[in-house]
Amino acid sequence: MITIVLSLMLLAPSMTGTTPIASDDPPQPAGDRLRQVWYPLENGMEVGLLPLPSRLPAASQEVSIITAWKVGADHDPVGLSGRTHLAAQYLASQYLTMSGKSAAGHPAEVQAGSHQTWIIEKVAPAQLSQSIEAIVETFATQQVDETRLQRCRDQIRSLERSGTEGDADRLSRLILDSLDPLASGARGLDQLDQISAQKIGSFLARTYHPGTVRIAIVGPYDPAPIIQRMKESLASIDAGEELITPPVLAATPGELDPIATTVTDHGMVACGWRVPRPGTLESLPLGLFVPKLRRALEAEKGTCSWNPILEPEIVIIRQPIVPAPSTAEQRITRARHQLKGAVSYALDQPVSGELLMQSRSGTAILLGAYRVHDPTSMIDPYPAAEALMLRRVYHMNESQLRNDFGRMAEDQLKKLKMDHIQADQTVTGILTP
Repeated sequence: MITIVLSLMLLAPSMTGTTPIASDDPPQPAGDRLRQVWYPLENGMEVGLLPLPSRLPAASQEVSIITAWKVGADHDPVGLSGRTHLAAQYLASQYLTMSGKSAAGHPAEVQAGSHQTWIIEKVAPAQLSQSIEAIVETFATQQVDETRLQRCRDQIRSLERSGTEGDADRLSRLILDSLDPLASGARGLDQLDQISAQKIGSFLARTYHPGTVRIAIVGPYDPAPIIQRMKESLASIDAGEELITPPVLAATPGELDPIATTVTDHGMVACGWRVPRPGTLESLPLGLFVPKLRRALEAEKGTCSWNPILEPEIVIIRQPIVPAPSTAEQRITRARHQLKGAVSYALDQPVSGELLMQSRSGTAILLGAYRVHDPTSMIDPYPAAEALMLRRVYHMNESQLRNDFGRMAEDQLKKLKMDHIQADQTVTGILTP
């Protein structure tokens, strides 16, 4: 089966005879023009169009739409913690209403990270035009409805977990606060009730505009009417002012004060590090380090978290402290050793051919080094949409990254260890049983 080249292949537009719009790039030979995926508009917006075939029956097919907003929690000031997430949730709720779907329709998903926010929608091909029009309408919104905003507050809080999972989230947030602190304060202490509809409206008017938004549309659809819609609607939206990049606050590695569990006789040890940004050659060993960590931890129910959307430069690993006849201190020590052993395995043990192949169809795709295979994208286009957007957000050079991925893997992991995974760069936290 032939793999689909996300950054190079766009067959459907070649059949329409359309050409790129509002691009300042020099004229391209016809063969290159047929391969264009990203369309820059004069107002600063970028739209990625990647039509893909589908193996599914027409009634089951979906198109994935990602609206990537270059605004994250690091834009929230003191007193307005959670503002960006709440604003994105409000935009997602508008998609549902403005696209003409009923309240029971499939809602858009919000991925609210520290440095960017994604709104992800999956629609039937027949609904694509209405969904694009709904996105256009969100840019024209001036008034924010307080009733709908309250529903968005409630929806965000409904996602908060309790029990063992909630404790694990709480511990991870504390580690994140040390590795990547926010100006608004500690994560998990949102001030949603203090953020009025007027504040959300003015925030969106200032920050949500073509200069801060990219849109990727991937799946089984005809691009010709979408390109026409770009000319008529998306390109006509007024460009906004360039945003001021928030300052990067200094990390504070070290051992955190222990926190108590809310679940009797269960605890956890976790640690985390800052790692290279995706799209760089220095980030490539993450494609091996992360799956090796996951393999080493899974036997004892441990986990490894690395998310290029939410926290692209943070890796956190966690090991549960389960009930046992031994003392709490002995159990904590055992969990520490389990984490230390997993890290040692991930960094120091040779990379097997099996793991290298596994990485090429997983973490290496997220790092821009490999492509989503068509057996996947012809059933679910979202992984291809995710990879397409990540490549644009992080300016990934696929050919360069692919050539270096896995080459001298042990040396790459050694450099990752020396530059980022040292004791004085580690944040460790304990959820005491």
